[in-house]
Amino acid sequence: MKSLSLILMFVFFYSLAVHAQQAGSATTANCTTASECISMALQARSLEAALAASESAVKLLTAKDDIDTKRMAYQIRAETYLYQFKKGSDKTLISKIENDFQKASSIDPGSILPFLGLASLYEQQKQEMMVMESFQQASKVDPRSSMVYLMRSKYWLRQAKKDSALKDLDIAVEFLGGTKYKDGAYTITSGDPNSSDKDKANIFYARAEIFMDMEQNDKALADFSKAIKYDPEKSNAYWYRAKLLIAASAQYSNAEAIIADLDKVIQLSPNFGSAYYWKAQALLANQNKYPDYTVTVNHLVKAAELDADFGDGYAYAAHLLLINDRTDEAFKLANLAVTNTKKQVALGLAHYVIAYYYSGLRDRDNMMRNFRKAAEYGHEESRELLKKMKP
Repeated sequence: MKSLSLILMFVFFYSLAVHAQQAGSATTANCTTASECISMALQARSLEAALAASESAVKLLTAKDDIDTKRMAYQIRAETYLYQFKKGSDKTLISKIENDFQKASSIDPGSILPFLGLASLYEQQKQEMMVMESFQQASKVDPRSSMVYLMRSKYWLRQAKKDSALKDLDIAVEFLGGTKYKDGAYTITSGDPNSSDKDKANIFYARAEIFMDMEQNDKALADFSKAIKYDPEKSNAYWYRAKLLIAASAQYSNAEAIIADLDKVIQLSPNFGSAYYWKAQALLANQNKYPDYTVTVNHLVKAAELDADFGDGYAYAAHLLLINDRTDEAFKLANLAVTNTKKQVALGLAHYVIAYYYSGLRDRDNMMRNFRKAAEYGHEESRELLKKMKP
């Protein structure tokens, strides 16, 4: 079993999931060899194009094609039929899927992919015994395959069996190579030669998510860090590690590590509003270390622009601008906060900023109205100011 084949299959079906609804793709494959058709199927941007290319791949197989090409042709056609079945539950496809996976397995008995495909088919039909049998067959083909245990752990999670998923992930990690404790002694285990760095990252990431859900945060942090080690482009691992660091540090005391992780998230996922928002919060809590308030303002505004849940970012940005004597800009952002958030703390702060703007214009009516509004939302400083002012 080649790890590259696994990666290609995952890329293939992610592409189908994203593009299956798109129209305009040809329903006939313009390829002349099985290998060329396989490449077209892997790059297909619609289910129709993938079906056409995968069916052509099987039809164009010749005795001269190597084992991997022959196996991939049947494997991809089976996976494409399986995707079609999941979308429409067409029972006439079941025998086609089974036959193609079995054919792929007979061509290359050393591949676990056909059995993983069959497990997915049987899961769709809620045949748990057949699912388990398929995973067991895959494990017999490659007894030290970490991928088998990763895929079975995902199945357990879909069945809400977290403990079983964790056990399988522990085995998958062991098969990656490392230390194993048994009978009072540590032994070195040999690694799975077919596991790529991305495979390893996926295994540690999956286990980290379970640890995080179980509130075993130290273990989760360690596994997210391992995932990042093996796949430095795994944006979600940086994000969850940052969240755990925030939860573990009072008042963002671990600011440097938090900000570094969130910067990486922003680099990899520039439209993810949460990363901008929480980086800004870390900057706000550590203004002595990060005195450039414009960076904080920009991140708060960006978060609010990207995600409606962070409309309160406008209020915090407005307050920063106000205390730095940029009153006109503060007024504009405070009004945006009033329009874009329902969070009482933020609304109180926004009306406080607006009140100060009107005080500079000597507009007492609007000033008092907004101070009162801020006080209604619980803004303590506005309450104190109102006590000192004449009615």
